[in-house]
Formats: sequence, structure tokens, C-alpha cells
Amino acid sequence: MKIERFFCEFETKSVDQAGVGTFKGEAAVYGNVDEGYDILEPNAFASSLRKFKKKGILPAMTWFHELKVLIGEWNKITSNESSLPAEGMLWAEGNEKGRTSVAQAEMARNMMLAAGPKSLSVGFYIPDYKKDVTFETIKGKNVRRIKRGELIEIAVVPYGMNTEAVITSAKALENKVSFLHESGELKTEREVEQALRDVGLSQSQAKVFMTGGYDSLCKTFSSKSQDLSSVLAAANKCLEVFNN
Repeated sequence: MKIERFFCEFETKSVDQAGVGTFKGEAAVYGNVDEGYDILEPNAFASSLRKFKKKGILPAMTWFHELKVLIGEWNKITSNESSLPAEGMLWAEGNEKGRTSVAQAEMARNMMLAAGPKSLSVGFYIPDYKKDVTFETIKGKNVRRIKRGELIEIAVVPYGMNTEAVITSAKALENKVSFLHESGELKTEREVEQALRDVGLSQSQAKVFMTGGYDSLCKTFSSKSQDLSSVLAAANKCLEVFNN
């Protein structure tokens, strides 16, 4: 199962208004192209949210998408045609429910109250990729349109300066690339480019690889960078498939 990420900035004016650690925000916005060139269709998470509510629970609130680091709880999550509004409470000291405080929750609260960047980010998976995902070109960019996603968690994160790097690294949770369909038929150029994006390359890097190959791609990274070695290895392996 591949976990996807979608980031959304939120306003800080609602922090602590209903009690220490409480806040409101939009966990996702539908219909706009995010920094990773994805579009969530209206009510993409409506079905998933109904499943949670049927069980009497809501998705986890995490810190930097670390599933082992829970920093609070969601009091209310709804879905409409434009967004996924969420109201939550951080487990900060003095919280209204008397929960034991968590260090990361205190950090999250400070981040929300500070002048720096802050965001909510949904973690989800796509249940049926062939059915729930389509591709289109918008302003010269290869954009992925997501019709439906299954929520796992919603994280509190800063909105990094290099938004493309933050999002692509978050999406690169598995370094497996298949250039063939299950039928054995070679994928189209657009599908291959998307496969490269799925292992962690940005759209521009995937295009470089498609036109210039592995050597050209290596030039886009610093020689001191080690964290993308697995991505480059996967890309190199893909090139071997084309050469054979």
C-alpha cells in the first residue's frame, strides 16, 4: 500500500480560541493543483470519512506523518464540495480534556502560534489506482487527478520553503517502478513519467530522465546528497529496461 500526501496551509486565528491547543483548518482543498501536481476531486474523502464515523472514530492526528507520534485528536472532520474542514485539539499542557501533554504537541502549538509556515497534510491511499486516478495536462504540466482516497491520518507539518522537495520525498515511500502493465504491454510515456514521480522524482526531474537518461538526472542532484540514492538506483534500473 502506497501512502500519499496532500498539503494545505491553514490560518492561525482560530488557535486556542475554544481552549488550549484547539485549532481549526482545512485538511485538504479540492479542485486545485497542489505543489506535487495532484488534484483532489470534490468529496474525494467523503466515502472514507463515512467509514470512520460508522466505527465511531476519526483519523489519527500525527506529527510530521509519524504514525507512532500522536499529538492530539480530531473533534470534527467534515467533507464538502470544496474542502475537508477539520477541528482538533493538541495534547498540549492545559488542554480542555485533561490529556497528558506530549512534547511534540507543544511544538506543534508553538508552530501554529508563530509567524512561520504551518500546514495540515492528509495521509491516504488510493484503493483502485486504475479506477480512481486519471491524468491530464494543465499549463504544460502532467497532472494527476484523484477521484477517491482512503484516509489514514492527518498530520500537522510546516509548509517548507522547497515545497516540491518536501512533497516528493513524502510521496516516495516505495522505490518500485514498473514500466509494464500486468498484461506485459509497455506503458505510455506519460505513465512512465508518473512511475518515476511515484518513486520520488519531481516532475522536472522525471522529464530530465525521460529525455536525457540517468546521467542527465544525476547532474540535477548535489554530489553530496545521499538521501536520493535509492531513487537514482530505481531510475537507473528503469533505464536498463529501456536499453534491453
